[in-house]
Amino acid sequence: MKQLLLLSMISAGIFSHSLRAETPGDGLMMSKNSFCQVLSYSQNSWSQYWESDVKRSNSNLGTFRSHILTLMGAYGLRDDLNVIYSLPYVTTGFSDSYLSGYQGFQDVSLWLKYNAYTTETSLGTLAFFGTVGGSIPTHNYVVNQLPASIGMGTWSGSLRAVADFTTKDGWYGTFQAGYTVRGESDIDEESYFFNGRLYNTNSIPIPNAADFTLRLGHITSDYQVDAYFDRFTCVSGDDIRYNSMPTPTVMMQSSTIGLYGRYNIGMLSIMANASQVVAGRNFGQSTMLNIGFGYIFQFGGGDEEMTHDNEPKLR
Repeated sequence: MKQLLLLSMISAGIFSHSLRAETPGDGLMMSKNSFCQVLSYSQNSWSQYWESDVKRSNSNLGTFRSHILTLMGAYGLRDDLNVIYSLPYVTTGFSDSYLSGYQGFQDVSLWLKYNAYTTETSLGTLAFFGTVGGSIPTHNYVVNQLPASIGMGTWSGSLRAVADFTTKDGWYGTFQAGYTVRGESDIDEESYFFNGRLYNTNSIPIPNAADFTLRLGHITSDYQVDAYFDRFTCVSGDDIRYNSMPTPTVMMQSSTIGLYGRYNIGMLSIMANASQVVAGRNFGQSTMLNIGFGYIFQFGGGDEEMTHDNEPKLR
């Protein structure tokens, strides 16, 4: 069984492949006292993967699939300070195998997002954001059955910086970069191999990770569309050993392209996203499809708007 868990990206708090209302890595902010609640469904599947940098077929188990139902929300504490949370429910499985997958709530995540600087130019609006946050497992789920495991079973902490420029007619470019620190997980075994060495303990280190995303798109009060490129890499770890199943210490790397769209009907948003992993290391060549619905609630007499760097207001 030589596959790899794509869901580690969710554990790391990376939303490049997810439905976006407002996330830690974009140029959107909720105004003060506004709350956006999103419910999204994602399906991820792959039948080929990279073992180290060698591409292989997953013919012994068939296609790996995961289904993710995510509850996510963002609240405007101030116009320049938002709190964001996420809680996914994950189901995994294989198309042609006696091996069963797992299901359950994964990790609950919480972030603070700050609009550090915004300036108007003759061409448009330039804004910079910073995000800090982390995640913890919701329960003691199985970790060392990748890719069927629903997560990495450890805490994480992340820092993220975002730069966004939006023209006066709604064209925008957003660049975000982040770094995620992760702790150790307890596995259901008394030892593990890492970099050719046997460790006689059930506490296994989860590699830290770095990522960046570039988005180009257009936004109005009625819709938002963009195309993006995402790069994710663990900063340490080892390769999948030949004829062995992957362990949580493995070094994952991926390059992903995708398309995102959102349409607004009053305070209701309908969102869709499609992405494809085009290159990787110790990673599944995954196709992910998402659909979701979001609604903005207003509390305490705010001005009922969500802003994209203070450019066209989304009413």
